[in-house]
Amino acid sequence: IFPESKVPARLSLSLVGAKDAADPFFVSIEGRTAFLEMSVSGKLKSLDASSDFNLTSRISTQDVSKLSELVHTDIPITGPVWIEVGLSRDASLEEGFLNSTVKVNAEQIIAEGAGYLSWPLRKGARMTLHLETASLGNLRRWLPGEWLDPGRVSVDAAIEMLSPNEQNLNFSLQLGNNDLAGSAQMTFDLPRAIKTRGIGEQKIGLVGAFSSTRLNLMEIFPAPKPDEKAAEREGALFSSEPLVLDWLARLNVDLSFQASELITRKFKSENLSTVINIVDGVLKADSDSGQFSGGSFSLDFGIDSRAKPYKTDVHFVIDGLVVNQIPALQGAKLPLQGDVDLDIEISSRGDSLKE
Repeated sequence: IFPESKVPARLSLSLVGAKDAADPFFVSIEGRTAFLEMSVSGKLKSLDASSDFNLTSRISTQDVSKLSELVHTDIPITGPVWIEVGLSRDASLEEGFLNSTVKVNAEQIIAEGAGYLSWPLRKGARMTLHLETASLGNLRRWLPGEWLDPGRVSVDAAIEMLSPNEQNLNFSLQLGNNDLAGSAQMTFDLPRAIKTRGIGEQKIGLVGAFSSTRLNLMEIFPAPKPDEKAAEREGALFSSEPLVLDWLARLNVDLSFQASELITRKFKSENLSTVINIVDGVLKADSDSGQFSGGSFSLDFGIDSRAKPYKTDVHFVIDGLVVNQIPALQGAKLPLQGDVDLDIEISSRGDSLKE
C-alpha cells in the first residue's frame, strides 16, 4: 500500500462463504508490524461493490510517530492511539447513505462519534459527537490562542443536515465548573466548506439561543498582556487603530444568550440576558443584567458598517455598581469607593474607537 515504506509486516485474510447464496460472506483481515496492529471483521452480503455490509476496523499503535512515517503524513498526536471505525449499509437505508461509528482513545482524550452519512452531504445526514478529557491542556495543540486549565472537559454535539445549505446544531460544553449549551440553525454551503477546507467568502446565517449557569472567563483565558502600543497612545482612552468591519456584510445573525452567572476581569454579572442581531451589515446588541458587580446595567449598542465613517449609537446605564466588587479590582486600594451610577448616551461617526 505504501511502496516507499519498507516495514516488516504480517497480513492474513479470510473470506468465508456459505452454501446458501442468501447467506453473507464473513470477512476477517489482520495485520501486524513491530509498532502497529490492525484488523477488519464483519459481513458482506455479496462481493458486489454495491453490496450491503457491516464491517468494523480497529487500529492500535504505541507510537504514532512510526505510523506517520509509514503513511508519509504528519499526524498531530503523540504516544499510543486506539481507533475503532464501524461502517454498515443495508436495504433499510436511503440510497447513498451509510451508518458509521468512530471511537478514538489518544493522549488521555476519549472521543466517540456516530453518523448517518452520505457524500456529498445532503438532507437527512446527521452526526453526533462526544469528547471528554481530564484537562483542557490535552487539547491545546488543536486550539487557537492561549488557554488556562479550568479542569475536566466534556463536549456533546449533534448536527443534522436540513439541506446542503442548512444545518441544525445542538451542543453542550463543560469546562471545569463552567458550562455552555445551546442550539442553532446555520445557513451556509457545508459540503463546499469541507471540500475547500474553509468557508471563504460565503454568506453565513446563524439563528439560535445559548445559555450558561456559570461562565467564569478568568478561569479559562489568561490575563491580557500589556498593550505594546499603550505608550504610543500616551494615555488615550480609545485606540486610533482603524476598525475592520467588512465581515459584518457576510453575516445574518439572530442570537440570544442568557447566563445565570458571568464573570470577567471587568465585571461580574448575574441573570444576564443579551440579544445580538446582524442584518445587511448593521449590528445591534441589547443587554441587561439583574445584578452587575453589586448593581445592575443595560446596554443598547448599534453600528452600521455599510458606509464610512461608521455610524454608532450607544446607550449604557449602570445603577448602583460597587467599585470594589469588580473582579479585577478586588483587594486593591482605590481612591474611589461606594456606589456608582452612570447614564451614557452617544451617537457618533468614525473609522476607529477614538474617532
